[in-house]
Amino acid sequence: MPSRLLPGPTVDGIQRLLQRYATDLRVDQASVWLASEDGQGQVVSAAGTSATTPDAGHLLVVERGGPLIVNDIANEPLITLGGPGVRSALGIPLTDATNVVVGALLATSSTERTWSNTEIERGGDVAAVLAGIMEIAKLLHRVGERAETAYEIAQAARTLQESLLPLRLPSVDGLEIGRLYAPAAENTAIGGDWYDVIPVAEGVSGFVVGDVAGHDMRSAAVMGQVRHVLASQLRDRGSPATALLATDRYFADIAENVMATAVVFTIDQRGHVELALAGHPPPIHITAGSALALDTPPGPPLGLGYGSYADHSLDLEFGEALVAYTDGVIERRYGDLRTHIQRLATALQQANPDVDGWLEALKASTARTGAVDDAAALAVQRVTQ
Repeated sequence: MPSRLLPGPTVDGIQRLLQRYATDLRVDQASVWLASEDGQGQVVSAAGTSATTPDAGHLLVVERGGPLIVNDIANEPLITLGGPGVRSALGIPLTDATNVVVGALLATSSTERTWSNTEIERGGDVAAVLAGIMEIAKLLHRVGERAETAYEIAQAARTLQESLLPLRLPSVDGLEIGRLYAPAAENTAIGGDWYDVIPVAEGVSGFVVGDVAGHDMRSAAVMGQVRHVLASQLRDRGSPATALLATDRYFADIAENVMATAVVFTIDQRGHVELALAGHPPPIHITAGSALALDTPPGPPLGLGYGSYADHSLDLEFGEALVAYTDGVIERRYGDLRTHIQRLATALQQANPDVDGWLEALKASTARTGAVDDAAALAVQRVTQ
């Protein structure tokens, strides 16, 4: 289904996600309606066996700004879904980063049905993913539309990437958090490294450091999508391993040739940590007397579609820290990965034992790589309140 609001590859990816959603819910059709800047809008993609898309249903979801749950239209005389033969519907609004409704996800069936809480939650998950994908696609178009030369395209990609990183980190009681992002030295070398801090539940915070394969405009755009999806999954599911698994499945379904690595961990108010890896270098655990890379087996990178991930636990005492980083912090032309990680651990152990000291050590390590790749890192220390 062509759309004037989104680029073709994005519509193709959304189509695949909708097809899976329609199959999972056993509905006749799943469709997405997106508002435009002129106040109008259109259905940008639809999947399923029905050829009719009920536009009135999308508009009703947008007007409500909340879920639309219709088990049997015959019992809802005040609701008009549009489209012949539609008897039941589940609609979920799409919201942007400022919580403004920008579209709607609608699943429809020709039979009466009672929508379960699991199906409603599933709709919310898919809507969150779709909203992020479409927001990033439009940003990508705005940033890159005037770029013509290789240098201009690279600069546009860098602008896009940096605009997708958090502007500021949230304050978390009992934790001191520091971040590092360093672009590659070459103006035309663009990466897909990112970091994120995510409120997960009452008293629980999530942390992500990741790296999308590639060094171009596409990798910067994919980074934004993976960051959004992974954050959404972690908020909804709570478990790092489960969030990685769901993200892996999503990108295997909706995108071709997407591969990313990530470390995800949560910390609660007691200092308890749950951590999982997807093809990523292990974080370094800093204690009063040592700095050691965690011996945590990683699952495969994200995007392959067959990942298996496990949560691993540890506890942070007061003053202890975890440092997560991308390979841009440690990459060298020569030597093996373990040697580079050990060198970083030694540098962190010798640094001043606080977040500022560890960030300085990370910056120095990144500089020694020659900045051939971009680099991202988070340092998280448990402190007394």
